[in-house]
Amino acid sequence: MKRYVSLGISKVGYDKKKRRIVKAEAYEIGNGNIRTRREMQRGQLVDLARLGLSIATIRIKNGCDFDILEAVEPVQMRGNVYLRVKGGEEFGDDLGKLPSL
Repeated sequence: MKRYVSLGISKVGYDKKKRRIVKAEAYEIGNGNIRTRREMQRGQLVDLARLGLSIATIRIKNGCDFDILEAVEPVQMRGNVYLRVKGGEEFGDDLGKLPSL
């Protein structure tokens, strides 16, 4: 499964209301290996998800080993796009239980 994920999100920072992602720590993944670490803004993540890039939440075990947790999908609700690891009826981004950034 690791080879099918292109971007892994390991930490996330939300706004004060915990409804929208402000920024996230993300890693490019290639051939099942972690590559470049980046800090990305919400808009960048939404654009990549809309383009069809495979994104998942990840847990870094040590410097180069990681586990894939859940797939991240763009969900459109009332004209807004939210990033979520699971479907649901609530408005807002939800990447599950990731460490704070």
